[in-house]
Amino acid sequence: GGQNPIEPAALGIPVVFGPSMENFHGIAEVIVQQGGGSQVTLPELEQCLTELLKNEAQCQHMGRQARQAVLSRQGATAKTLVLLKGLVHA
Repeated sequence: GGQNPIEPAALGIPVVFGPSMENFHGIAEVIVQQGGGSQVTLPELEQCLTELLKNEAQCQHMGRQARQAVLSRQGATAKTLVLLKGLVHA
């Protein structure tokens, strides 16, 4: 089902992962859409990592985008608690 991409992304590290991200589909999709990571197949992995290692500016940009993707999704627990509190007091 994939490894948690939130941890490296929250640290501003570009995330590269394979096609099996069932357990983290939502956040993996957000990270890729916001330019903070790449979802690659095994044949694409070497080229992707080589490009990141050769281009420090691109690597830093992707890291910033990855962090922003995580930050943009924070607050779900607090929002859920507010909704639940409203249901309990109803």
